[in-house]
Amino acid sequence: MRNKVVLGGVFCLVFSFFFSCKESKQREIERLMKEWYGKELLFPKEFVATVMGDSCVIYSDSDYVKTFWKIVSYADSIGCASCDLNLLEWKDFMEMADSVTHQNISFFFYFAPRNETEIISALRLDNFDIPVFLDDEHKFNEINRLPDNQLFRTFLLNKENEIVLIGNPTHGMEKLYLKVLNER
Repeated sequence: MRNKVVLGGVFCLVFSFFFSCKESKQREIERLMKEWYGKELLFPKEFVATVMGDSCVIYSDSDYVKTFWKIVSYADSIGCASCDLNLLEWKDFMEMADSVTHQNISFFFYFAPRNETEIISALRLDNFDIPVFLDDEHKFNEINRLPDNQLFRTFLLNKENEIVLIGNPTHGMEKLYLKVLNER
């Protein structure tokens, strides 16, 4: 019961967070929250991740249930990879989220770049040593049918992989994410 009250409060916070946006932007956020809130995000089976293009990590279903919280981010058609991905901001945010949740959070990054070499270079440049999935076949997007707007392809999931928040914490939603993570 308490979780439903907290999640309902979060839902209201998201609307107030974007209240100052243009009407069309506010409607898009409203529509996306209604459409995605509580929806289960699916993960491709036996997906292989890479650490800066050097080593491989194989994930199975059990890897997606190790922690209570999960943040999943999907990016495709990368132009300026290091600019668009905000890898340094992600590293900072991940440290804060780990601290707030006492390491009870996992991060899953799916990248579907036009140029795999470019993304690996960006990962190395920013020393982003977190395993990432290079999804050149767009499987993650295919099984979840993600929103078209890149800003809404990052999700906070609970233990059951249900969406609690939608939006990228490195694009102005950091405080909201940390507030939700801190309430559990």
